[in-house]
Amino acid sequence: MNMPNRAASPNAPALTNGSGAAAILAAGIGCFALAVLACAGDKLAAVKNSLIFYKPTGPLSGVTTGAILI
Repeated sequence: MNMPNRAASPNAPALTNGSGAAAILAAGIGCFALAVLACAGDKLAAVKNSLIFYKPTGPLSGVTTGAILI
């Protein structure tokens, strides 16, 4: 792995990667929310009924809408 040569340029600004880490974390949270809502919608009748926003698609419409909102 190549390490930056700090001796050559001591005043070089540090590379920031906070926005990239935030995007990866947000994607992970969204995927987790989608999985939890999908499993809950399949297993629990009360959750399934509450996730039906559009009857032809069933609870899938509520699962995806809920994951987007989270």
